[in-house]
Amino acid sequence: METNNKEDNSHENSLKDIKEILNRAYPEKKKGKFLKGYEKFQRIIKFVGVPALILASVLPVYEWSKSIKNRMSRNTIINTYREYSSELLSEGKAKRAEKVLLEVNSDKQMAPTIHYALAKIKVQQQILNPDNLEETEDILQILIRLNQNDNLFTENYGDESELLSLKVMLADLYITKSDFELAKSTLLNEEKSLKYADNKLKVEYYLKLGTINVWEHKTDSANIYLTKAKNCLKNIDKKEVLEAEILFQKAKNFQFDREFFKAIDLYNSSLNLYTKNKSKRGLLNTYNNLGMIYYNRLFEKNNDTLALNYYTQASKIAEEINDNVATARAQYNTAIIKRKQGFVEDALQLYILALENFKISQNDYGMAITHSAVGRAYFALGYNEKAFFHSKKGLDLLVETKTLNNIGVQAGNIADVSRALGNTKAFILYDYLAFVYNRAFNDTDYIKNRDLLETYRNFVSEEEFRIYIAEAKRMAKKINIEIGKLDIDLEL
Repeated sequence: METNNKEDNSHENSLKDIKEILNRAYPEKKKGKFLKGYEKFQRIIKFVGVPALILASVLPVYEWSKSIKNRMSRNTIINTYREYSSELLSEGKAKRAEKVLLEVNSDKQMAPTIHYALAKIKVQQQILNPDNLEETEDILQILIRLNQNDNLFTENYGDESELLSLKVMLADLYITKSDFELAKSTLLNEEKSLKYADNKLKVEYYLKLGTINVWEHKTDSANIYLTKAKNCLKNIDKKEVLEAEILFQKAKNFQFDREFFKAIDLYNSSLNLYTKNKSKRGLLNTYNNLGMIYYNRLFEKNNDTLALNYYTQASKIAEEINDNVATARAQYNTAIIKRKQGFVEDALQLYILALENFKISQNDYGMAITHSAVGRAYFALGYNEKAFFHSKKGLDLLVETKTLNNIGVQAGNIADVSRALGNTKAFILYDYLAFVYNRAFNDTDYIKNRDLLETYRNFVSEEEFRIYIAEAKRMAKKINIEIGKLDIDLEL
């Protein structure tokens, strides 16, 4: 009996040693079906007392199984890239389609889970410093497809909560591009996944929806979502930055509603939290918005010197963290003040720098408003040809980004330049567009535009005027299709 006990103990100790080796060699947070079956097999062997040598023979089978799984996971990644590349190609985005295929080919030896993790890290870095939004969107779309396509025979690319996290990042990217409708639909389509989310992810989800509604000037809806975000802050570690961001968006909501004193109070509260947590991006955005308030002529305490000070602080931080969009925004805002102070050439140089930084970041809205500003600066300096080019470019981008309230104003700017150039036809075309869109979006300047059109009717024959207005209406119809507003009145 004693000898048998020793043999049993020896077998048991051998089994323990092999188990420890396996655990070190193949650590897995989540056990797959094969590994669970393997552990069950271990228990059976221990119970019946089969020699450890037989147990060790299972190792090659385990290795073979993992090899098959890795191969299938790799095939899933390759097929996902190929399918997404085909979608891009069908949309006429050939360069992006080619880059997607080159990306999957460049790391063909990489383990699938490592590939997924590195891609996710790259997305997070790009969202913080959005120099290439198209590439970031492509990576995110692929990660989302991998998450939805994994199965029993491939690596696991996350659950419903992980999918929601990816969709929140995608919405954040669309917010950066000022595509608020797409950002909103991306989030609302995943609302059902909230039940799988922890409190931190719920805060981020509601915060993004609140941010979208702030940008859309939907005050009540913004407050509802921001309040939901605040209510989910409980039991979250290191929640100060999220709390600061909620305060920041609430402040911006007040700012857009012209409740400037309430906005300043909340911005200062967010500044304290951002300072405490050394959040440079938070400080940057807050300084920028405080500068905007103190520059605003509707604010009774407006102060250009204080506004310029805030913009300067924002610009320094933007350069420190190498954020091109933030740098461009600070340059643009500083240029506005310089222009107001009469330093038009200095303002023009800053506008041009801002334009380059917006271009690098592929920020269409930023490019739109900056082209418009460059056009106005050139016009003030008497460079009318350059003014026309930039003003027209600004209008095209405003239409492309569906910045509705600015379309009429910008068309009016082009009409002014056309008049200075002595181009009667261009003046009638763009003054008509200014009339139509100023009227459509409740800008009283449409009356001035209408009166000018009536004046210029006397400068050409009745037939020419009719032809010009017919052409202007065709331009307006095309714009209406692009901005999705087919009900705009086109009659004089």
